[in-house]
Amino acid sequence: MTETKPNNNWLCGYKYPYDDQNGFQVGFQDLPSLTPKLLPTSTEDEATRIFEAWRGASARRLFKLNSFWEIAIQISQEKRTNQYSDQDLSGTIVIPIWFKKDPALEDGNTVSQSFLKIPEDQSNLLLLDGASVPLPWLFSFLSFGLLRPLGVMLTASIVHDFAFEYGGLIYREQDESLSEEVLIFKRVSRDLTDQLFRDLIATVNEMRITAFLAWIAVRLGWYFVKYDGKPRGGDAFPWTATIALIAALSLLGGMIVTLGLEVTITAIALLYSVLFVTLKLTAPPAEVESTRETCPVSEEASTKS
Repeated sequence: MTETKPNNNWLCGYKYPYDDQNGFQVGFQDLPSLTPKLLPTSTEDEATRIFEAWRGASARRLFKLNSFWEIAIQISQEKRTNQYSDQDLSGTIVIPIWFKKDPALEDGNTVSQSFLKIPEDQSNLLLLDGASVPLPWLFSFLSFGLLRPLGVMLTASIVHDFAFEYGGLIYREQDESLSEEVLIFKRVSRDLTDQLFRDLIATVNEMRITAFLAWIAVRLGWYFVKYDGKPRGGDAFPWTATIALIAALSLLGGMIVTLGLEVTITAIALLYSVLFVTLKLTAPPAEVESTRETCPVSEEASTKS
């Protein structure tokens, strides 16, 4: 069946519009403004200075939003049916600076301003990791810069991080009875949050291979990263990611046994080079227009976030 594209006329209202050919579109007015959380890299104690410096360099990089950020998405009916379990996640997502976590907040509840009011004690502001990982300098090298703070997954990771923290997303919607806009909390399962992460990378950055690899990585997080404070998230088992991991480890083990360690290392180095070149060739040029058919896009908007 031919994929039905969502209506893309609304994209013209956004400074950063991204039109995709697979039933998923994105638009936002401003790039997210983030401030890094400083990490200790030294200490007065000479004996522990080297250890502290290593710990600071290897720690996950954390960031906080300087202001509310909104991102609009639109998903076609066919894509919702095939990849989102018929749940409609289209709309304008609001990522606040701070959000009061309340277990009583249910799917479809209106979010009052009291949930968004920034407390005097700002130690509990929402922290984002910008798609960072432990030992970022090592993983950045191994993943061709994919898994690094403020990398190509930044916009997708902000949405992903918020959903992982609160088990859902906040949407700005029009309340017909009140003739005004309200904020609605929508529960989103872990597997759909990961799918949203993948589609955002594929659409905003136009890098489908990168999006797939990132999706495999976050699906494997099911084993050790909590979702909404709960181990393993309590939903869909990551079959595809698990099979991919087992296949990769089996292949690696088989190569070592058959070819030996030195030949295996050489083969992996060659594969690494091929993948690096492939990712470079499939990445869009910086000047590419994200919306090709409907809206004239400014030069600034065409720059990838």
